[in-house]
Amino acid sequence: MVVVMGESETLGALVAAYADRQIATILDADERLRRGDLDAVHPTRVAIRRLRATLRTFAGVHRRKPAARLEAAVRRWGLVLGALRDLEVLDARLLADLAELGGSPASADAARRVIRDEIDDRLRTAWQDTRHELASAEHARLRDRLERWRDDPPVRKDAGLPAREARSAVDAVGHTLRKRLDRALAASRAGDPGAAELLHDARKAGKRHRYAVELALPVLDADGDVAVERGRALQDALGELQDAHVAHALLDRLADGADEVARPALRALADREAERVTDTTALLRHID
Repeated sequence: MVVVMGESETLGALVAAYADRQIATILDADERLRRGDLDAVHPTRVAIRRLRATLRTFAGVHRRKPAARLEAAVRRWGLVLGALRDLEVLDARLLADLAELGGSPASADAARRVIRDEIDDRLRTAWQDTRHELASAEHARLRDRLERWRDDPPVRKDAGLPAREARSAVDAVGHTLRKRLDRALAASRAGDPGAAELLHDARKAGKRHRYAVELALPVLDADGDVAVERGRALQDALGELQDAHVAHALLDRLADGADEVARPALRALADREAERVTDTTALLRHID
């Protein structure tokens, strides 16, 4: 449902409404994270990405130096949480695949233990890093900066523009997305070893475009909801590709070091991820 914003509304008000929701999510998650609640990680990381994308896409709304400092601070926090989120996704993905894997039950059980030990060890380290960051002076400064930004954002002249000007920003980031995706897919078709990095860049551009559309929905026409859904489909495909690359690299390494019982199941899982990379790359070529 698109809610149309009045003609008197400003771009600054539109951006602030969206940014304030992300700031609230980030601030409210701290207590849950201190308790070790893994379910708090994903929404916090999404809010961080949305806020960072907003600061960049609508750069004319805020003063440069305060925006750059806030963007750098939330990026730091997002990187810390990223280790937890990546492990959460990897854990669910690999254990689900193991449950569907044919072949020797003994090999599957041994592979499960190898995967479980690897992920649990990484999770312990990631939670230690997260709790250390939560207790740091740097994180206290981040909270203070977010609260001050929410209460009194450092705006400049573009904040007074009509809210409909958000459409131009959506068009600009959409153009960037299309260029990056075309470049990445061309590299993939050519077998360029740098294709994975280019696809990752396209994924980041896709997220930035999707968040810009979300922010601008009140001033977009009925096609805005369609654009959000199209962006979600693109992100799902690019995310699947990234996850398959990461899972394949891990499984390949674990299989190399595994014993003869676990190795067949780990190799079978690695082969499945390699197939997903191929299939998802082909799918991306047909997403508009």
